[in-house]
Amino acid sequence: MDVDCHAHIIYGVDDGAASLEEALAMARLAVAEGTTRMFATPHGFTDSYHVEPHVTKEKTMKLNEALKREGVPLEIVPAMEIHHSVQKQDHVMEDLARLRSGQAIGYGATAKPRAILLEFSFYEWPADAASTLRALRDEGIQVVLAHPERYIPLRTSPELLDEALAEGVYTQLTTGSILGKFGVHAEQLSKRWLSEGKAHIIASDAHSVAIRPPGLREAFARVREEWNLKEQADRCARNAQAIWELVRA
Repeated sequence: MDVDCHAHIIYGVDDGAASLEEALAMARLAVAEGTTRMFATPHGFTDSYHVEPHVTKEKTMKLNEALKREGVPLEIVPAMEIHHSVQKQDHVMEDLARLRSGQAIGYGATAKPRAILLEFSFYEWPADAASTLRALRDEGIQVVLAHPERYIPLRTSPELLDEALAEGVYTQLTTGSILGKFGVHAEQLSKRWLSEGKAHIIASDAHSVAIRPPGLREAFARVREEWNLKEQADRCARNAQAIWELVRA
């Protein structure tokens, strides 16, 4: 469980860490809970935030330098939480064009993206979800779908998730959902999908020290011990490790 695939630790760019000092504090919390590697995933293409890739790369480098100076054993690699809007047309070409041009970056910010963190709307499932996911898969990109347990459409239309899974998507559950901090629906879906083998990664989606802090240990402990889903927890940890190895090879 030492790889965190979703965290807003890059400072001063979105609703995550407000300063370098807070980013360092978040890093210390993560390390205390056993995390040694983390993808920095600031928001991209939302109505409120869009962090340019060059900013993410530059601030990731500065944060890693600060972590080394402070003796905090956490390695951070740039990425982006790519928002897929339901308000625009032809998302398939838009998403691919952004990735190909470098406007959007995947895990590791590699020249040819091999894995990406993709976010759908919390309120409306995209009509082009399946075609988008298929196109990304055909491009050789592993899609990690950010916190689907919090998407309202999936509460009443679980078949939508099955359609996404059929396109090879990995689902990423958030620690707060597992711990009941995002309501009973997110908690119940997290448990159900883990037990059914429909959840693939557990990440913190950390935003600050006090609100949505980093750290994976408590959520993994609940999955393993209270929910008695040890094999599923181990699989989630291995999948996060596999994403790291895929983009760092």
